[in-house]
Amino acid sequence: MKRLFSAAALLFLIVPLFLFACASGEYKRINIGGEALGEDGDHIGSGTTVNNKAQESFAQTMPFYKCVPREITDEQLEKYANEFGIIGEMSPLQDGKIILQGADAVNNKGSRSISARNNELSCSMYSRAVRGDYSWTDEKLEEEAKKVFARIDILQGDYEYLGITSTRVAHTSEGEKIDTVRVSFRRLIDGARIIGDDICDFYFDGSGLCGIEIKLYDYEKTGEFDMVPLEDAFSRVKRPDSFSITKAEDSAFSGVADKMTIERVKLLLVNQYTGGCEILQPVYNIIGTLENETGTVEFSSRVIAIPEKYTY
Repeated sequence: MKRLFSAAALLFLIVPLFLFACASGEYKRINIGGEALGEDGDHIGSGTTVNNKAQESFAQTMPFYKCVPREITDEQLEKYANEFGIIGEMSPLQDGKIILQGADAVNNKGSRSISARNNELSCSMYSRAVRGDYSWTDEKLEEEAKKVFARIDILQGDYEYLGITSTRVAHTSEGEKIDTVRVSFRRLIDGARIIGDDICDFYFDGSGLCGIEIKLYDYEKTGEFDMVPLEDAFSRVKRPDSFSITKAEDSAFSGVADKMTIERVKLLLVNQYTGGCEILQPVYNIIGTLENETGTVEFSSRVIAIPEKYTY
């Protein structure tokens, strides 16, 4: 009788564990929105109607791409130190190595440094305080940024130029002035942009290049998985995984939208390796316009496109 009870009890414990294992995916799920809608979600209400004009379509499956950090070697670090005129001895750090120079040898203003930490390359060219205000045209900035990109041969694969992605504003006696801008290049795989931990950013001020930030990854194809159907993503456009609006300076839009017009969809691939996510995970970025009597504003509604059966 005791043996029968023990076997039944063991089976009672094993079955729920087996079901839990079957219900849990192998890969940690990305987090792209925290609390999903956030404050911008206040512009969406139950009465907001959806008009879908998007024409895009996507495959029903896509490859698994495993994220593999690509370590930057001492030899590569020395090469880029020479490339950007940084002269010094390699000194060990707790999590990498660094080459330092006390001052710019050309005009003795500011300092230069370059460092590598595992798969990250960071370079600071000068002290921003002595470099002047930024006043370049977009055309000149793109030309100079692409020249820098061409000099860094560890940037392998396809990339797209995004232009200015942030600005640094200095407060002076003459008012606010832009003294530094960040421009970004992002890696493409199968035509889709990778966002998240895989980065290539350059910083420019009034005198030119003043900083570089790069994080390198390789991507190993390990199989295929099903995609969330695009129709399912459209059905969640008002309750996505993340939501934001882009409000122009002259936009008077406020309140809850009467109408939401879907205009296009882009597929993004998210790298959150440092957060424990081992694979690239796809996201539908649904873009369009919100409208009410106060005006219009562009929105971005993002829905994770990997089914939950693969993730936990």
